[in-house]
Amino acid sequence: MKAIFTNWSKPQEESQHAGYSNLEDFKIGISVAIRCAARFYECHFVGDAFSVEVVNGLQLPLKSTTIVNFEEKAPEGLWNYSKLKACSMFEAPFIHVDNDVFLLKKLPDFEEYLFQNLEDFNTHPWYDEPIKNMKALNVDESIFNPNHKQAYNCGIIGIGKDELINEWILPSLELVESQAFKILHKEKPMLYEIVVEQYTAYCCAKYHNRDVKLLLRNTHIQEDAHKLGFIHMISKSKRNPIKMQKIKNFYNRNFRNAHH
Repeated sequence: MKAIFTNWSKPQEESQHAGYSNLEDFKIGISVAIRCAARFYECHFVGDAFSVEVVNGLQLPLKSTTIVNFEEKAPEGLWNYSKLKACSMFEAPFIHVDNDVFLLKKLPDFEEYLFQNLEDFNTHPWYDEPIKNMKALNVDESIFNPNHKQAYNCGIIGIGKDELINEWILPSLELVESQAFKILHKEKPMLYEIVVEQYTAYCCAKYHNRDVKLLLRNTHIQEDAHKLGFIHMISKSKRNPIKMQKIKNFYNRNFRNAHH
């Protein structure tokens, strides 16, 4: 099984919603993420030229690194575009692992989709406004149904069959690369990332009646994730100095002297 990691450095630096606090923290985080995953999977990295240069300098156990000019087609600053793009570049089955997710053991097997957990709009209200704005785009129902009130957290994405790439990834890429979405993204900036990735994933899986395996079943993400064998430094938590220090300590204990 392949494990794909990605990074687009420019929006990571500019967004308060994503990314590590600084380049040194990113180096530690991506090193831990890839070295943990490499114990169980064949690892690949896709990034902009700067990200690939940084990652190549870390001597990580990677099967491949690929440079992509994300700015060629992406809306400016859509920081998770690199994930969608990378998922279109590989044959299934594979998992995509965010660079702030640390796998302590192999993930469970899955047939079609694997996601971290379900997100309900009652407890995640930040979906409502961007979905409301996107209704004017007339997006195909197969990836965007405003009647749904749930989404899948995509810190971990498992895609088990190539046809799922055609059903979900490619139409979602087409959406965010469209001129209409780029205009909306610029004129009414907000957290569209969770809609074009996590919400489209839910809508598409429901539309096609696909089998979905979830890693977590309740809202205690960090505690239950650790029991299942992974850690996810969700959103701004990786910018918390105390939490980041724990990751640095783990790196120093396990990987500081590791070589490719």
